[in-house]
Amino acid sequence: MEKSTKQKAKDFAKRFSSIKDAITAIGIILEHGPQNVAETIRNNYIAIQVELEKMQQRESMDWEKLLEFINGRTGRKYQLINDAAKRKYRARLREGYTKQQIQNAINNCVESEHHKGTSFKYLTPEFFSRTSTLDIYGHPPKKEEYIPTK
Repeated sequence: MEKSTKQKAKDFAKRFSSIKDAITAIGIILEHGPQNVAETIRNNYIAIQVELEKMQQRESMDWEKLLEFINGRTGRKYQLINDAAKRKYRARLREGYTKQQIQNAINNCVESEHHKGTSFKYLTPEFFSRTSTLDIYGHPPKKEEYIPTK
């Protein structure tokens, strides 16, 4: 007896570790636009797995290294990055921000006169997970340009 399309979709979704991964895979399938979902699953399974692995790599973060970097640059002694901040970092990575932009934001904030004046009081791990922070400070550091004078 042939499985229904609904049952095939449920079986397909069980292959993934989260609903998000399954939804992403289904989006990839729909993007390819085939008529037969079961056939597409068989034909594109490897491509889907590769895409999911890429997504997971983009969203992965070494929390210990990030915390060490923040503490090292700011001179603070934060013990951990809480779950709410971790979710925000993952969201920023999904939105297209990069780990390099996060690092740039930390470096640029530490060099900012405003934050120096407040002794880095507001430079918390959560602060660097905000879109506004990444938009303002996430650019590469500006190089000092030498302008000769007479």
